[in-house]
Amino acid sequence: LAHKQAALEPILNAFPERKFILIGDSGEQDPLIYGGFLRHRPHQILGIFIRAVGERPDHESRLDAAFEGCPRDRW
Repeated sequence: LAHKQAALEPILNAFPERKFILIGDSGEQDPLIYGGFLRHRPHQILGIFIRAVGERPDHESRLDAAFEGCPRDRW
């Protein structure tokens, strides 16, 4: 979690006026990390794409929890 967040934070800070699209997968922590960025930097994150990997019965509930408070049309 901290590794990816630490890698993205300086990029977003270096380009505060730029807009970003974040792409990840559902296998690890990408939804949780990206949801945090969308909540804290909504002006910078245009959208988030998460590729579903594997068959997890809790897939939808994990995404709903990770993106709680985030506009559904942005992820």
